[in-house]
Amino acid sequence: MPSLEYIILGYVCPSLGIVMASATFAAPIQALRQAIARGSLGDLNPLPWAFMTGNCLGWVAYSFLKNDLFVFFANAPSLVLSIWLNMGAVKLQYREQFQSWQQATETVVADSSLMLSCHQQNEESNNTSREREQFNNDGLHADFAVVVNPTQSSFSSHEKWVLYIVTVWIIVLSSVGLTTSMSRDQQTQMIGLVVNANLIFFYAGPLATVATVFREGSSSTLHIPTVGMTVANTSFWMAYGFVIFDPYIIIPNGIGFVLGLIQLSLCLLFPRHKSDAPEMQLISGHDENEEYRDEPVIT
Repeated sequence: MPSLEYIILGYVCPSLGIVMASATFAAPIQALRQAIARGSLGDLNPLPWAFMTGNCLGWVAYSFLKNDLFVFFANAPSLVLSIWLNMGAVKLQYREQFQSWQQATETVVADSSLMLSCHQQNEESNNTSREREQFNNDGLHADFAVVVNPTQSSFSSHEKWVLYIVTVWIIVLSSVGLTTSMSRDQQTQMIGLVVNANLIFFYAGPLATVATVFREGSSSTLHIPTVGMTVANTSFWMAYGFVIFDPYIIIPNGIGFVLGLIQLSLCLLFPRHKSDAPEMQLISGHDENEEYRDEPVIT
């Protein structure tokens, strides 16, 4: 009969780990909804969401090789959720790009109109109508070249990250699945190594904004619910990893636990400014759809 310790560590901890993992991955949902309502990501850092997709994809593949239902159910639903998070971030970044281009367009048109008006008022009486027409056409063509050919990338920055990570995983999974010379243990080892690296990047993703935290003296770029759930989640999975003696579970979650504590310390040392609260940026009675009416619909 299994001991109480084995039941707790082998079944209770991973079961709670499923709940903690789901809560960790779901923590940014409310923040993204608020960002969509504002129409801008603001201080929200979406980079960990790209690594979340690769992380969940890798662990689902790992669960198939190890026949581990705990690992599967901790990551399969979150894989779907990560796709939604990434789509939301990409939409917002495209919207921000469009707004920047629209502002540049309005500035160019205003400057062109002012230039033509000044020229018409100051033109000398001996100028011919053909010279005036040539001047108008040259000026307008130069300005509208900027308007109709905005120098912006076809991809948003977050979209590039998602494509890079998914491409890496397609290469890894294809190499493992289509190579008949690899044993089951070798396949597990290869997937385990790559998913470990991906998971560490996921846990370390928020630290990309550490420079901003120190510079501004505010932890507004660190998502506190995600940080807290990361610490709790990794502690349960470390315990489960020790029970089944799986270093591919112990090592990344141990590193993630330490990284989570570092981020939590930054949140305590550099409190969020009151003005950073997303709710304060929402204006009561404002028609959120009004600002979208003259913009292209992103589906």
